[in-house]
Amino acid sequence: MKIGKVVKVAGKFAKPYRVKDGDGFRLKDIDPSDTGGLGREDKPRAKEALQTGVEALARLQDMLYAQDRWSLLLVFQAMDAAGKDGAIKHVMSGINPQGCQVSSFKAPSAEELDHDFLWRCNRNLPERGRIGIFNRSYYEEVLVVRVHPETGRECLYLGDHAEYVVGMPYAEGRALIEELNALAVHPDLTYEHRWRAHELIVWDNRCLLHRATPYDPATQRRVVRRCTVLGEAPTGKRAES
Repeated sequence: MKIGKVVKVAGKFAKPYRVKDGDGFRLKDIDPSDTGGLGREDKPRAKEALQTGVEALARLQDMLYAQDRWSLLLVFQAMDAAGKDGAIKHVMSGINPQGCQVSSFKAPSAEELDHDFLWRCNRNLPERGRIGIFNRSYYEEVLVVRVHPETGRECLYLGDHAEYVVGMPYAEGRALIEELNALAVHPDLTYEHRWRAHELIVWDNRCLLHRATPYDPATQRRVVRRCTVLGEAPTGKRAES
């Protein structure tokens, strides 16, 4: 397939997922189970399309490098085990590794802590002619206060993925995060469910944390069916008094 036709088909496929109006975009309007019209029976066709895209991407990378006018930044943001590493591995498998760099933002170094929190992201931006990949974005480096849309109560969005608190020394920020995480899972504030067959549990992700307990996959078969019911998305704005 000619490169122009591949680009045209790819653009058509990606059009429903392209955000043109940031102010009008709402994540709740996106179906998380959407597969772009590809079902289980289309797996061979999907693999073929992926391979065609990989080959086209390699050719486009050569053009990007030769032109030396633009660069490309890809930001992968998702929950743990959502497939970020797999997407990077398979989609970017055909490009020249000398023209691509992957950056993962872990605990900041002493040098990074002496700058503002976006400094280490800016210094990893790709130069002209190259492709840069951020495996996770910098949004996780802050603690976010969210307001529950129904109760109006403020909820602190946190988790083990939070690295540090902007504006605080690293050690103090880590201590605060660990203290808040420890409080969130305190036995007096948690509920541990003992599963039985045919049970259904519903919880509100907008105001609580959930975590699976360890189990032995060799002796305990675990099959979970998850259904996400979309509601009004939480916001970082404070409730009006």
